[in-house]
Amino acid sequence: MNRKIIIWSIIAFAGIVALLLIAVGIFFVIRPVRPPNVLIITMDTTRADRIGCYGYDKILTPNIDSVAKDGVLFEEAFSVQPVTLPSHASIFTGKYPFHNGVRDNNIYRLADDNLTLAEILMQNDYLTTAFLASYILHNRFGLHQGFNFYNDRFINPRQKGRLPVERRASEVSFLASEWLDAVKDELDKRPFFLWLHYYDPHAGYDPPHPYKTAYPDPYDGEIAYMDDWIGYFFDELKQRGLWEDTIVVLVADHGESLGQYKENSHGIFIYRPTVRVPLIIRYPKTLPRGIRLKERVTTVDIMPTLLELLDINVDEKFDGTSLLPLIKGEEKQPDRAIYSEAFIPRGFNWSELKGIRKGEWFFIEAPHPELYHIGKSDPASENLIEKQPETAGTMRNRLLTMLADTDLSKVEYVVADEEMVQRLQALGYFVGGGEHAANDEEGGPHPDPKDKIGLFNVYQRASSLIAREIYEPGALILENIVEQDPNNQRFRMELGNTYVKLEKYQEAEKHFKHILSLNAEDPRSHYLLGLCYENWGKPDMALKEYREAVALNPDHFLAHFHRGMIHIESGRWDAAERAFNDARRLNPRNPMALNNLGYIAIKGRKAFEEGIGMILEALENAPENPTVLGSLGSAYANAGNYEKAAKYLNAALALVPDDRRFIKVLKEVYGATGEQEKLSKLEVREKIIEK
Repeated sequence: MNRKIIIWSIIAFAGIVALLLIAVGIFFVIRPVRPPNVLIITMDTTRADRIGCYGYDKILTPNIDSVAKDGVLFEEAFSVQPVTLPSHASIFTGKYPFHNGVRDNNIYRLADDNLTLAEILMQNDYLTTAFLASYILHNRFGLHQGFNFYNDRFINPRQKGRLPVERRASEVSFLASEWLDAVKDELDKRPFFLWLHYYDPHAGYDPPHPYKTAYPDPYDGEIAYMDDWIGYFFDELKQRGLWEDTIVVLVADHGESLGQYKENSHGIFIYRPTVRVPLIIRYPKTLPRGIRLKERVTTVDIMPTLLELLDINVDEKFDGTSLLPLIKGEEKQPDRAIYSEAFIPRGFNWSELKGIRKGEWFFIEAPHPELYHIGKSDPASENLIEKQPETAGTMRNRLLTMLADTDLSKVEYVVADEEMVQRLQALGYFVGGGEHAANDEEGGPHPDPKDKIGLFNVYQRASSLIAREIYEPGALILENIVEQDPNNQRFRMELGNTYVKLEKYQEAEKHFKHILSLNAEDPRSHYLLGLCYENWGKPDMALKEYREAVALNPDHFLAHFHRGMIHIESGRWDAAERAFNDARRLNPRNPMALNNLGYIAIKGRKAFEEGIGMILEALENAPENPTVLGSLGSAYANAGNYEKAAKYLNAALALVPDDRRFIKVLKEVYGATGEQEKLSKLEVREKIIEK
């Protein structure tokens, strides 16, 4: 029988079978192929050249290396910023900071009118979840947009001072694994988008054992530790059969200078050590395995690459471009300019840095401009700005063209409150009330960071001591810095603030007044001087400074808040209520503003039901805040509801066992209810605390 007869016989037989199946009511439904899951892992402060697959042989990173073995490794990937928040904002918007509005840590917020990757994937029926390892990415800074679940509350945090501000890789991976189990039924129906953020390699480096002893360099130890816990989560995906159906993106937000270019850590410069990052994408179902690409790319390329890989079209203009044609060898990557910037220097009244890498050249716009011949991967060495004026001019014009459509409408500043300030200071970030130091594109001469890097390194040592509440040595270092740069407002602010913590109020006052002699319209300095006077026991002088602060910046949450506190202390209930309502206007969910408004309603107007309602709202926003729990217990005690009073006061004391305020009220409750045994136990506790 010839081949044609066989083929036609098979076709005929298949047709007969199909007709029979239709006749008996059996139908085949062709279902659409389920989209792949997406896992983005961002590794904080991780240099590419400290990972095994990037050629580093003094460390074991088998899990990151395994992704590279099965995926696509980019040898020349660059971050847009050498700090955490703006770098992540650009990764998840596909836009440079001058388009998404986020230029620095802790004072900016990603505005809601930015379109994020999570929002797009949520619209495409993805279950979107994030687990963050540092307070610097807290939801108040805007990166939570589009996430069904954004986990930024720490269970077993690394404490710095009194506050939980970061967590280890182990907690991130454990929680993410538990999440897989918790949403198992949901994942049977739709894909997930999961973002895991690991903070361990960030300064100061303190890897746990055995990594601490296995690696002479603690920075290497942190990366090796992180790699192991990344591998733990990979194993969890594999055990659940999810690994092969998941696109994996591994990227760092920025690198670390480690002393190169005289910078100890990161944030000031945009040289190679702080902005070159590892970038690896794995999805063997579509992408080639084990290839290395030398073309220069940027982290704003990640979002458009993923969207093309997922076949999702959006009406949005990105600064990045899809890397799929490059990966698949379909077309050559155009020789485009790759942008990076550093705005942390502006917080010190120094010049920001803006630069581009294009072809074999790297140009930095600065008070002392820089031009380097970098080839494909050579570090910046000799500044050729004077030897190559034409090339410098061409590069500068390209940079200015990129910046010409800077979108200031996207710039949004975060509203700072007490908790935010304390947590950021615990991480080593100084926040003088939360305002920005200057307009983002404000002109005027500023010192070049290259001329100030020595002072910055010393300042970081002082900040590290102060973050650990080692105030005296920190203040001595700051005094030395201030002598060398007497008109640097940032240094004086932190020194004055440190003296307030040391209760050296006259010294603090001197420094804040010096700043105001340089700039009488700086709301931060008025606020900090007011804080000094308030702690000093000079409420009238404090009120004067707080009024100055809100006159200059009506959105100064903390100045409104502290005005309210002073009015409460003096029994000026109406004025206190107005101040806290001003604060609440800026931050409607702030638990302490709500708590204090409840207290004012009860104490000032005897409006128990209204006051308790306010404090219950505060508790919804801060369910484990001992002050709010204690206030609610006290409110119920005042209202005569002793059962609820005891419940909430005991909950507060479980968190702060030695708080005498709550013990005193709870004793009154047990006295009123006649619970003598419980009252006796409280009296014993009180005596132990007194001893």
